[in-house]
Amino acid sequence: MRAHALRLALALVTFVTAVGAVAAAPAAAALPAGASAYVAVTPQRLADTRPSQGAYGFTTVGASTIRVDILGGEGVPANATAAVVNVTIIGAGGKGYVTVYPSGEGLPTTSTVNSEVAGRTIANMAHVKIGANGSIDLFRSTSMNLAVDLVGVYVPVAGGVSEGRLTTLASGAVRIFDTRDRGYGVSAGSITPVNLGTAGILHPIDGATTTFTVLMHSSDESMQIDRMRVAMPPPDPPGMLDDYVSGGEPLTIAARVSGPVKTAYPDGPPEDESAEGEMLALQQLVDLQEPLASCLNRLFRHRFGCRELC
Repeated sequence: MRAHALRLALALVTFVTAVGAVAAAPAAAALPAGASAYVAVTPQRLADTRPSQGAYGFTTVGASTIRVDILGGEGVPANATAAVVNVTIIGAGGKGYVTVYPSGEGLPTTSTVNSEVAGRTIANMAHVKIGANGSIDLFRSTSMNLAVDLVGVYVPVAGGVSEGRLTTLASGAVRIFDTRDRGYGVSAGSITPVNLGTAGILHPIDGATTTFTVLMHSSDESMQIDRMRVAMPPPDPPGMLDDYVSGGEPLTIAARVSGPVKTAYPDGPPEDESAEGEMLALQQLVDLQEPLASCLNRLFRHRFGCRELC
């Protein structure tokens, strides 16, 4: 399974891992820093800015920003690192948006909920890292009321989990596609592909005791790249593009693996350090993904005049 999991697809993605453990190699060494597992809590409304509802659960930290406490919610573990919230725009004063982000950090160039007309009520769910003071911030681009509901949190883990895992980006939220950058939108009934870069791909193995459920896959125009082309610096994005040939089949980027897992070491961990070496190589590969994605973006901007891979 390790060999399959380490193949790469030519595509730009911000890693969101939603799979459980599929190998019995030392789990702690394989987990990226900040990995966590999802824990559901009793659904609860944490904040509501409407005066008619008492305007409760938030503090104002700027002309357009409110702060909502997460760790103080009912049943929230003290070590929670991220929250799953449902954010509702109520009666927007005009066209605008809301951005949810960790309190105390810089405002990212992304939006969580968008309202295109005045008076609209619309909601969206967000997975957001909890700030240093146990809270999240919500920026409003125009006048509007907000309601914030909490449905779950993520807590740190040191091993494989089946509940779903979240690893946040060190740089915060990143927008990977915006049709405004290319000068035209999406027509009704049409499909617009979004290119992803250096995304690992997954394959089920024959004879597995687990159930493999595809959660997200690429288009059939993706191509597999040998991981050593990324693991061995310096990366060569121009060479990868020159060698591009459509694989003709979709590649699985995220999957849910459930059920009993066979151990790779039924007689115990091997005495040699090969497994440890593989884990180190994998970590080095993960460390290289962000700079490679940046190289790919610069290359696409140069060749095709677009802001991101397009």
